[in-house]
Amino acid sequence: MRAVRFLAGLVLAIAACDSPKPPAASAPVPTVPEIGENPGPVAQESRPADPSPKAPSPTPQDPGPGQPPPTVEEHFPAKSEYLVKPVEGEPIWPGAGDEKEIAKRGFLPFKGGYQYELRDAAGKISQSGAVVDGRILLTHGLIELLGCGEGGKEYESVLRLEADIQALDLALQLSGLKRGPVPARLNDTSMTQGSRVVVLLQWEDDGGRTVTHHAEDCVVNIHRQKSMPRVGWTYVGALLALPDPGAPAGKTFRVLAATGTRSLLTTYRDPTTLLDNPIEDAVDDTLYIANYMVLPKMGSKVRVILRAPDERARKAIADAEKELAK
Repeated sequence: MRAVRFLAGLVLAIAACDSPKPPAASAPVPTVPEIGENPGPVAQESRPADPSPKAPSPTPQDPGPGQPPPTVEEHFPAKSEYLVKPVEGEPIWPGAGDEKEIAKRGFLPFKGGYQYELRDAAGKISQSGAVVDGRILLTHGLIELLGCGEGGKEYESVLRLEADIQALDLALQLSGLKRGPVPARLNDTSMTQGSRVVVLLQWEDDGGRTVTHHAEDCVVNIHRQKSMPRVGWTYVGALLALPDPGAPAGKTFRVLAATGTRSLLTTYRDPTTLLDNPIEDAVDDTLYIANYMVLPKMGSKVRVILRAPDERARKAIADAEKELAK
């Protein structure tokens, strides 16, 4: 039995001597890649982190460490070129909600506005037009419309006209205005075009005083760096032909396009609008911004007056068109 135990111990000792020893943990053995094999990334020697990293350079959007963010005044600085004097001599028009005053003056009311006529001493109509309620939506930034209807492009409109669109269109017709295309060239009376319309905005300032501006005063052309010329707006009143489901095949009926698009006063050319910008650069949607130097604060109520130009206004429009043609 003793011989058996001696032999077993001898076998275990020999096996222990022949088994390979594992490499020390502190000294890993690198593997050598085969020829043609991608050795992979080379291990870099570890270094302590830089205790004083450099601050990144400021960008236009990042004023840099310790610097205050840009203010509204820096984004929209005061510019005397954008200032325009208000219109003088314009009467104070009642709002659409002042039903007693509207009835007293004999005006024709409709939802959100009214159609009016003024007569001279001889009883002849000296002026006619429409007045509708509105509300300021934007005072800064790029725009494509001066005014839209409810549910229209309110995100790029200076104001919203809070009136029935179909009724407003009828009021313009009752005021003697005619539909038509935008002329390819200004100051060319030989071309067929819609009636030119004078549009005014009227509101009460913080001091309670009534202020009246041409609608063009409330829009800036950033290429010219001044407000739009006072050339009026073209009454397009586009009509769309739609199939009549209750009539024989091929029969159509016409609807006012603006009742669908809610585009009412556009600075960027729009064939579906009610009134369009007649200036040639209206084909560029990056030129016009809201005139923050003239407009009242967002949410302000305004009255929008639309009428045919009188003799004095026609002369002013003609002079402005000649200046643009230079």
